Amino acid sequence: MVTSTKMNLVRCPAIVGLLFLLSACNTSPSPTATLTPAPVASAQPQPKPSVASTPVVTANADPFPKADDKAISAANLARNASTVEDWALVSGKLQQAIALMKTVPAGSPKRAIAQKKLALYQQQLKTAQQQGKKLATNNTAEKARASQQSQPAAAVVTTAAPVITGIGSLNSENYSRIEFGMSPDEVRSLLGTPTREQGQAPTFSLTWESADKKTTVGISFYKNRVAGKSCVTSSSTMKCVTKT
Repeated sequence: MVTSTKMNLVRCPAIVGLLFLLSACNTSPSPTATLTPAPVASAQPQPKPSVASTPVVTANADPFPKADDKAISAANLARNASTVEDWALVSGKLQQAIALMKTVPAGSPKRAIAQKKLALYQQQLKTAQQQGKKLATNNTAEKARASQQSQPAAAVVTTAAPVITGIGSLNSENYSRIEFGMSPDEVRSLLGTPTREQGQAPTFSLTWESADKKTTVGISFYKNRVAGKSCVTSSSTMKCVTKT
């Protein structure tokens, strides 16, 4: 019987497979290892750049009032400006005002008046710069004049104006020796200390008057050289003559 059964099993492979499945269902499943997934690191959000690190132009950053403030400051300084440095400071304020006013955007309601103020500031800047240059020129002339006056007249003696008897006196002989191109010190060495001085470099004049007020001699200079001379006298001892 057993042998017959085995033979039947061999002959019916489908039955064998079915029995195998049934036995697998009745068998208690063996414990299997549970794979626990490794923890995945959560993505950390990247820090966003600080907004303060990038300058942002807002509606409050209006250059118009800032430019106006600079111009007003320049006007206040100009009222008491009396030195080259003062006018340089005024010019600097106006340059800042001009630079700010140029940045008023085209779409701004203040654009039209900004353009008018810009032209005004530019004219004021030109005036301030001219005042500074004028003072600088005057200061240079004053220093040169003071330097000339600090030198004694007798210290400068040249072959063009030799020392003669009666040096520094207003007389016909000394007047006749004055020539075009002489320096002020050379003329002083002949006529002495002038009664008065008028003008400033590069054009000025020196005047001599005699003690009796009867003779007046005027010598004009250009760039510290004799450019002209004149003589008026009612004295019988003075003759306004020029050597040829």
